[in-house]
Amino acid sequence: MQTLTELLHPLPISEFFDKYWAEKAVLIPGDNHQKFANLFSWQKLNNLLNYYPLKHPEIRLAKAGETLPEITNNEQIIKQCQEGATLIIDRLHEKIEAIAKMVALLRIEIGHRSQVNSYCSFPGHQGFACHYDSHEVFILQISGRKHWRV
Repeated sequence: MQTLTELLHPLPISEFFDKYWAEKAVLIPGDNHQKFANLFSWQKLNNLLNYYPLKHPEIRLAKAGETLPEITNNEQIIKQCQEGATLIIDRLHEKIEAIAKMVALLRIEIGHRSQVNSYCSFPGHQGFACHYDSHEVFILQISGRKHWRV
């Protein structure tokens, strides 16, 4: 896998570093809806939730821009998600092999430590208000549809 090349395709890596890296956002629309399907899926999420001992705060819910109090009951987590909460799982690269490999390769290619978090929302719901991150971010839309303002 040529990680950075694949993430940025069709934008050349040299153009990305010259024009965008640490300067401004770039949107690279995808024409292949399965481009990152090998990294994460609803099945992998279900496996993670069913078989991995996730604990707060590495797993949490956000709704209307606020982090919700800790919920340990899976049925309550599902109910909150159906009612508009976003499910957040931190450090996914420590739990999913394909993501761990991608992060390791990215560290070599960009020279910076990386971390992968997941944000899962039901259709029509928004977990966070408009905000910005103070660090560089790659957003990979794995499944579904979302309206992004970059």
